[in-house]
Amino acid sequence: MLDALPANLRPTLAEFERWRVYLPNYFALIGEDEDGDPLPLPASVHRGAFRLGWRATWEKAARRFGNLHPALADCDDFLTAVRDHLAVRMKRRRGPRIERLAQAWLARHGLLGLLAASERWHRLRPHIAPSLVPPGFALPAVLGAFEGDGCLARELLTPQALAEEGEAMRHCVGGYWAQCVAGERIFSLAAFGERATAQYHPHVKPDTDDTVYRLVQLRGPFNGEVSPRIETLAREIEARINAPERRAQRWAALEARGRLEVAELEWRQARQQAAAWLDAKTRSQLEAVLEWLELTPPCPEVLLCDFIAGYQYHDGAAVEEGLRVGDALSLVREPDNPHDRLAVRLDWQGHKLGYLPRPRNAEIALALDAGEKLTARIRRIDAEADPWERVEVVVQTAP
Repeated sequence: MLDALPANLRPTLAEFERWRVYLPNYFALIGEDEDGDPLPLPASVHRGAFRLGWRATWEKAARRFGNLHPALADCDDFLTAVRDHLAVRMKRRRGPRIERLAQAWLARHGLLGLLAASERWHRLRPHIAPSLVPPGFALPAVLGAFEGDGCLARELLTPQALAEEGEAMRHCVGGYWAQCVAGERIFSLAAFGERATAQYHPHVKPDTDDTVYRLVQLRGPFNGEVSPRIETLAREIEARINAPERRAQRWAALEARGRLEVAELEWRQARQQAAAWLDAKTRSQLEAVLEWLELTPPCPEVLLCDFIAGYQYHDGAAVEEGLRVGDALSLVREPDNPHDRLAVRLDWQGHKLGYLPRPRNAEIALALDAGEKLTARIRRIDAEADPWERVEVVVQTAP
């Protein structure tokens, strides 16, 4: 990393030691291998990140953003919003990986630019309107509420409760419904004149046939730090969640995922719509990021540009040698499909290759139902890729 910096921007040993405490957060953003070691990256990433010099960059960041551990960690939420924004803009199911976005942002705008964009997004981001939240869904409580000695802890079990907490605390918990459906639990804490939000992540223990919840995040208003007394309360809630008598409730929290798949899908769609918003300065900065990533947004006529879903389960392998870039594909609606009423099948010369991926298929299915003329063709083939990323298709309005 330091070798990428010009000699006049490198730190002395003392300067390096002064700021190395933040390196784990830095490397977590840009990517690590399975052993937790930094990935080899283009020199432009580190050179761009520390364009003011090692010492000057960290000092200026600390003066502006305070404790850099939460500030760097919060960049992940911001980059997730950028990824979702690009998914919409690139007409894809998913945008670029978070690590690649972080690398590009550092290369083009520096570490200070990334921290500033993250702080700005957290401060200005729009909240998902309650009308977009799936109505009538509540998760099973693991603990519910706890009150004692002037302390109050309340488990947030609906999208509305999460949205209200995010609004009151001015942080991102309003967008954590999908994680809660998957088994995580969010608690609103109030004690000693303070408020905080605690997030607990489940860990399955196969040897004991049980689940243990661990406190993974604890934030005050505006993602601020909390007092030791609030942290003690959060640890007490952790202990109560993991009490032996709550074993059944812990399993129920995980089993709820299957029962609420529809709610999760709808929430993800609503969240992606809200995430499509970025402030004007961030949108301007994003153009340089796209250039570094060598990504070009599709033309307005394109409705979807993504990989074939379920390719490995149908006729793809049998006919793959005959597929060519540019080949026309047939779009076949399956309104009676038991798995997805908006299913759109992709056929090549009478062979079933798979389906358009959810949830991006919805707009196309409705357009086909309305009689609109659409075309589909193979955009890219990578025989070495995993089956689910082997054939990319583009769907657009017919000329």
